[in-house]
Amino acid sequence: MARIIDCSMIISNETWRPRWKVDISTKQQKTVEIEGVKVKPQHSYMHMSVHCLTHIDSPLHVVEGRPVIGDIPIETCFGEAAVVDLTDKGELEPITAEDMEKRGKHVREGDIVLLKTGWTEKNAGGDTEKREGLPADVNYWNKGPYPTRSMAEWMVARKVKAVGFDCPNECTQYMDKGYECTRTGPHPPLEDEHVHRTHLNHGVLQIEYLCNLTAIKKDRVMFFAVPLKLKAEGSPVRAFAIEE
Repeated sequence: MARIIDCSMIISNETWRPRWKVDISTKQQKTVEIEGVKVKPQHSYMHMSVHCLTHIDSPLHVVEGRPVIGDIPIETCFGEAAVVDLTDKGELEPITAEDMEKRGKHVREGDIVLLKTGWTEKNAGGDTEKREGLPADVNYWNKGPYPTRSMAEWMVARKVKAVGFDCPNECTQYMDKGYECTRTGPHPPLEDEHVHRTHLNHGVLQIEYLCNLTAIKKDRVMFFAVPLKLKAEGSPVRAFAIEE
């Protein structure tokens, strides 16, 4: 029997604020009774970055003139995925092309590649954070393992269509230069974001801030991270895997 694994962080006003700011406001109308049923309509409004929490980047994020995420072929955002086990990666350890050569032999052309470090789960706090897939503290960004340029070049050479990961992106490696990965920054300049530029300039989509990848036990699954049809360079996604 197939298993469905939810790989998305929850979006709420309680979202971990050192990195993301989410504002969801709800307006409620007065309760009325219609045909014997009490009804209290409500409408919620949300303000946040399209790069907040679990999301997907289109090439337009770093390459001028590329398509908005709503124009990316939808089949690029789901399909067969190779799960690469990197759960032994510790604090501030790079994920390199050498790692992929050793552990990614099952990666095929046209795959989505999922980098399973377990870093989100390792940094979850209490039961709420674990349930909602949220990191608990700044160490998630300041000490996490991170993808590297050589890894991104390996992905491009293998002609994969997307790469997803459950650890911070490359900003972690620049902590010694005074940069930070929190919302207040300062963030690394674009010229230092080699992973973003290597992937996106070659049409490889990035799926960031996944969670619960450790629940995936097989090395190949079906994976879905379908964006909203936005005129923007990225979009939140509801990411999930189906394990047969």
